[in-house]
Amino acid sequence: MKTQIIDKDLGMENIVRSFKHVHGSYVKVGLQGQTGQKTYGTKWDTVTVVDLGVIHEFGATVRKETYSITIPERSFLRNTFDENFLKWRKYTTEVFFDMLTRYFASNYMTALSKALDLIGFRLVSDIKMRIRQGIPPPNAPSVYARKLAKGKGVGTPVPLIDTGRMMNSITHVKVIK
Repeated sequence: MKTQIIDKDLGMENIVRSFKHVHGSYVKVGLQGQTGQKTYGTKWDTVTVVDLGVIHEFGATVRKETYSITIPERSFLRNTFDENFLKWRKYTTEVFFDMLTRYFASNYMTALSKALDLIGFRLVSDIKMRIRQGIPPPNAPSVYARKLAKGKGVGTPVPLIDTGRMMNSITHVKVIK
């Protein structure tokens, strides 16, 4: 008696082949591009939103002839990444699987683009939420009083949020290879 085995590829081979294209594609999240290049003047100098983000992310001391100001480190990117790494890794896996199985038949590049957008939007949202929750240390008394005097917003002034320009400039950019 002769046995015949028939292997029907239902698309798995294409999915495996397409995952090779996922490798190397990624999402950049943070202050970048046009939104990061906005400038505005302070009593110290003119800075870009990226400059301001770096100052807050790592802390800085500004020294002028008559005064010195220390801005403490309030890591809104690195710490949020560290806190959410496992959650984001699980989410990324779920999104890629969902998008590739849902859209693969029509267009692999559409699936990859949609997956990267969903991941980017999620990371940006989590970073902004972390900023709104308040990142220690609290504002200096002089900064707190200045924010209260402005009367913008409701409730207690939160570190890293004054006009909202920096937080609202956090975006994502897809890099597809």
